Amino acid sequence: MSSSKAARGSAEICGKGNMTASTARAIQCGTNVTLSCHLRDLRPPGRCRVGIFLNDSGVRSRGPSVSRTFLVNTHGRHTFTCKTVCGDTKSLVCGIDIKCGNPPDEPGNVSCIQTGMDGHPLCTWDKGRLTHIDTTYVIRLSNGTHEWCFAEESLNDSFGSLALSRLNFDSNYTVVVSASNKLGNASSQPLTFMLIDIGKVETFSSDQFHLHGLEPDTAYEFQVSCKIHPERGLWSDWSTSQARTPEAEPRGTVDLWYRQQDVGSQQQNISLFWKALSKSEAGGRILGYTVTFEALEQQNPPTESHHTTQTSYSRLTPRRGYRITVTAQNSRGRSPPASTLTHLGIQDLPPPQQVSAVAMGNSSILVSWRPPLRSAVPVSGYVVEWAETPRNPHLEPQHTWAKLPPSNLSAVIAEHIKDHTCYQIHVFALYQGRAGQAASIRGYSSAQAPSAGPQVFPTPRGSGVLVSWEEIPAAQRGGCITGYRVYLRSEGSQRRPQAYAVPAGPGPGSLFLPDLRPGLLYELWVTGSTAAGEGPRGSSARLRLPAAEGWMTLVLTCSFFIFSACVCSLPPARKMFLSLLSALLPQWQSKAIPDPANATWAKSFMATKGELSSPSSLFLPSTVGFEEPEPTPVEDALVPPEPSGLGDKLLVGSAGSGGHGDWAPESPGPEPGDEQQLPELYQRLVVEAMELPQPEPGYISSPGPAELPPGTEPAGERPELQCHPLSLFPATFVPPALCCKGNLTLDRVKLSCSSSPREVGDGSPA
Repeated sequence: MSSSKAARGSAEICGKGNMTASTARAIQCGTNVTLSCHLRDLRPPGRCRVGIFLNDSGVRSRGPSVSRTFLVNTHGRHTFTCKTVCGDTKSLVCGIDIKCGNPPDEPGNVSCIQTGMDGHPLCTWDKGRLTHIDTTYVIRLSNGTHEWCFAEESLNDSFGSLALSRLNFDSNYTVVVSASNKLGNASSQPLTFMLIDIGKVETFSSDQFHLHGLEPDTAYEFQVSCKIHPERGLWSDWSTSQARTPEAEPRGTVDLWYRQQDVGSQQQNISLFWKALSKSEAGGRILGYTVTFEALEQQNPPTESHHTTQTSYSRLTPRRGYRITVTAQNSRGRSPPASTLTHLGIQDLPPPQQVSAVAMGNSSILVSWRPPLRSAVPVSGYVVEWAETPRNPHLEPQHTWAKLPPSNLSAVIAEHIKDHTCYQIHVFALYQGRAGQAASIRGYSSAQAPSAGPQVFPTPRGSGVLVSWEEIPAAQRGGCITGYRVYLRSEGSQRRPQAYAVPAGPGPGSLFLPDLRPGLLYELWVTGSTAAGEGPRGSSARLRLPAAEGWMTLVLTCSFFIFSACVCSLPPARKMFLSLLSALLPQWQSKAIPDPANATWAKSFMATKGELSSPSSLFLPSTVGFEEPEPTPVEDALVPPEPSGLGDKLLVGSAGSGGHGDWAPESPGPEPGDEQQLPELYQRLVVEAMELPQPEPGYISSPGPAELPPGTEPAGERPELQCHPLSLFPATFVPPALCCKGNLTLDRVKLSCSSSPREVGDGSPA
């Protein structure tokens, strides 16, 4: 394929035909181009047509030639083709390329630089906008008498560069950059210079410079640049070096705060906290801290010093006031001491009033307050302390605080503040270096509804249930919990669950729900709320109280015992009940009362039995629970015996001469005057038996010592008796009628006594 250029257009001559364009091969965008195609044969073969195409779109004709005009408005190369179309078959006849571009812009920012005093100057320039067609750049260098041309060697589309030949140091030079393409030409402004003006020094001799006002123990980067002549020439590139300044003595004091807690009545725990010095205050790397304790209100008190590398220190001390100082030290020295005073009593140092916390968003909280009321000591400042609610209640939270002058009544706290987190805030007033009582409040920077609910634990209590729950984990609270809701729903109910609001408090919460229906299945759950809304429900619990049948059993059981007690109060029914009970109880129950056969009063009876003028019926063993004694003949009964029922009881009276109680049966007793006919031994026996102190329930194996009357032997020298409570005595013995004749022996009678041995008869232990 050969090409030729028409006077005002361009053409392509091919073997099958010719193709012409109404413009040159390079045009500016927005130009209309008319393309024509002529076949060498007068007509296309068969039913074929001739067409001109641009990117497979074009116009077709039935004749031997075709023509069409195209608007070219995009940069770059455009290929137009002429083809014969026979059905679905296309055959190329000829084609022509048209480029759309821009004339060159004027080259700008022309500069020439020679590195060092030897070498070749390098000139650079900006080409301007992209031409999209072939463009040539040439540098014309002239010294007034000669001119040199240098063609660009680089092919960069944005900027050009060209190295010149070696220049003379004393000559003046002029440089012009020219650009040209098929759409136009352009030249830069001339640049005139001498070699000293474009010389850039690479290296320089070493020198020293002294810099002042630098921070101690700080790494600095130093850069140096220079040029050949103070007023002419170019600055060299920056050289870079690094160095660290030496340490200096610390010049700042630590920000000190403390917490005081009593441990018992004689000791206290003092916890100290302080903030690390800033880099400018530290003067270098802090190696440690020294904490000193000086007891107040003592003559020449000793000073105790302690060393630590942490920013906190705790110590158990005696309960007294202290002056505490903290200093920081590095390799060059110590910082000025920070001091504080601790005192035992702060009741006279009131807290600030009306403390409030407002969420400010952006991880900050506004805390405001009013001055304390009726403070005898002037306020020297305030301390605002805040700590995140601990995720683990066994871990001590990290305290952060800020000290403020007395004129400040508000503060925006932002240090270590996180969104959706609850903080406990304390505000203290300072009184001449002493911290007064604290005013507390909770606060948050921003809140969202809790992401989880609390775990619920129901406990049945009578006809209700005690609902308790744990706190929501701190990471899932979304802020400060403002309250809880307890939900209760019965099984199968179509109603909405009953809700009970409970305000939030410290620690786990609880609520008692009374009057639940027995036998009905209930479902319980609890939710938590913040200022942003209510969170999801926590774990559910299902509960069913015992059905009514259980209560009926309890009622019937109680009714049976009440009925039994009422029936046993009647003598005939009581006799039958005791007979039944005697048959059911084991045999060892009948041997619970100790044997008094060797008692002193029994020996006295044997010695004086001849003096008896009438028998007595005071102590006759009952037929229930005891062995029947052998019958003893008794002489001359004074009173005929009255029938004695099984239900007769011996009653203990509360009145009587000498402070003794009286034994009296519930059944009719002997006629008046019969007491005077009782033998003196039995009268003394009854009186002395009543003088025994009332025993405690149950058996006492080791009775305690009792004060003895004068002339008696110590209790430790007498044999101890097994004693049984007197409460068993009335149920075991009933007062029989006096008999007329016979002898009474007490070797088989068992009698209950008190827990303390008493003198009976001749003073021997009973």
